[in-house]
Amino acid sequence: MIVALGVGLGWLLFGRGGAASLKLTAEQQQWQNEIVADGRYDSGSLRAVGEAGGVVVWIATKDGEERTCLVMSAGERPVPFCSRVEEAQDQGLHGNYTIDRNDIRIEVVAQVLFTGEGEPAVRIDQHALDAWSVTMTYATEEETRIAANLSELGYEPNSIWVAGYDGDVPIWTATRVETQEMCLIYDGSTPDPLTACQEPSDLVPGGESITLSIVDPATGAVTEIDYAASGPQYLVITRNGGAA
Repeated sequence: MIVALGVGLGWLLFGRGGAASLKLTAEQQQWQNEIVADGRYDSGSLRAVGEAGGVVVWIATKDGEERTCLVMSAGERPVPFCSRVEEAQDQGLHGNYTIDRNDIRIEVVAQVLFTGEGEPAVRIDQHALDAWSVTMTYATEEETRIAANLSELGYEPNSIWVAGYDGDVPIWTATRVETQEMCLIYDGSTPDPLTACQEPSDLVPGGESITLSIVDPATGAVTEIDYAASGPQYLVITRNGGAA
């Protein structure tokens, strides 16, 4: 269940003739300084364009202005959502960030569209998520049990779903609450399942898939599972023979 926490902030246009640059608090300015110091974005490109529920939204470019990124943070690990510059200009950017406030999980959702001159128009909404009321339907009781285990391991309950099967073993995708990474999970029934994850910024259309490698300790055979999480979604399982 998603409970509306408040009215969306509407669209704000930043740039020439638009709204003035967002004024940050001293704490938020420190968050920005840390993002800049990380060095992953083009020098001078990072600017704050919105804030809601304690979450600040920035835009920036990276890789020599080849990619445009929407960056969200509430003081912990910043979460980027990136796309190629041309795709961002045509389709905009979307991102979400989840925080816990007074035992309530809050999801902040940001959308950025760009004018013909390349200036960002920003909309930010926030909702309270009642994790106990999120209902996902699974095919079997075993899938339901494993999904509950993955939720306990720190994955967003409403992001957990079965991407496919390797024989009788389910292969899951889910989003980590803490890092917002998209993960590929093998089996999922144990306290520490085999997992491969990627940051949202790496999951651009046409980009690399998430790859999980599994080695059979008895034969040395390697099973590679590739999942394309952006664009047309597909799961590919490749087996490489081990010792005879």
